[in-house]
Amino acid sequence: MVGFKGKTAENLHQYIQNKPDKWGFKLFSRASADGFVHDMVHYQGLTTLQGHGVKLTPEQEALSTTSKIVSVLAVER
Repeated sequence: MVGFKGKTAENLHQYIQNKPDKWGFKLFSRASADGFVHDMVHYQGLTTLQGHGVKLTPEQEALSTTSKIVSVLAVER
């Protein structure tokens, strides 16, 4: 979660009550062991993967939204 309190587009920022920064952007990233980020996805709710044009397998379709994002990032491109 990247803390942010400014004005943004509708579904780009998230509210998570139990976090120190309650408002912000939720990001998912794929990084190598040395910490180099190779891929990053900005969470936008149910439309996250649709906005990136990702095609899901039937197995991935059965997963929750967060699990879908992680499974897509885990695939080597």
